[in-house]
Amino acid sequence: MAALAAGDDIMADMAPARLQVIGSSDGTWKATGRDRSRSQGRLGGFFATAFNKSDGSDKAETKQDDLEDVLASYTQNGIPDYPNLLSFQKRSSDDASLYQLEEHWHSLVDSSVLHKMSKRQKDQQEALWELLHTEEQYMTKLQVILDVFKCVLLNLQWNESPLLNEIDIDRLFNNIHDVYTVNARFWKSYFLPMLKEARSSRQGLCPDALKEGFIKFADMFGPYTRYCLDQVASTHYMKTTYKENEMFRIYVQVPSFLLCTSVNF
Repeated sequence: MAALAAGDDIMADMAPARLQVIGSSDGTWKATGRDRSRSQGRLGGFFATAFNKSDGSDKAETKQDDLEDVLASYTQNGIPDYPNLLSFQKRSSDDASLYQLEEHWHSLVDSSVLHKMSKRQKDQQEALWELLHTEEQYMTKLQVILDVFKCVLLNLQWNESPLLNEIDIDRLFNNIHDVYTVNARFWKSYFLPMLKEARSSRQGLCPDALKEGFIKFADMFGPYTRYCLDQVASTHYMKTTYKENEMFRIYVQVPSFLLCTSVNF
């Protein structure tokens, strides 16, 4: 998703709550411990600031009150899974630990092996590590888009009193789920085996493990064709909606607040 640097002045004043994916059947994102109470208080202040900008109509105020109640419940109880009726929509089911890396590639190499490595070998390890690190960060951001931003909006639209139904989810998110799926497949099929082998052998990262993946790259990453073709229109729709729809502006900022940092949508 294209970055939309909006609301940074509000976000900067908030100490973010630490979130975790709860290891239970619901798999929800929620604030934990002391941070939850602290975030609820600050979130209340955020709502007061945001909703004071009402146009004064009873209907608008009612919708805003409904949105406030629902989002506050997500802060306390976690974000629900995708609505049951949407069987084709699923959270990214991958364990977050799949995308956790060591601090540095040196941690994957025995000290005696590291000492004998030539500069060229070390440069190769640096390049492979940068590739892994970049992909790990990218996958984490895709998970946030799916499991937080998209999931929140779907639940709002399928709420007993639907909210933000005017937002076209397909136009807004493009085929981001397909993009996540192919990247997750590539990670599990090629990056992760290379990483596991390095952890086991302590000999460093082996580039040969990626060879087959890059040969098949064009065939595997077909969803990016549609994503790139539609991305300009999707970004335009997002920015226009953000400019014209106050409720949407509130929705965009709250999921960012629920996470550990200000996430540009």
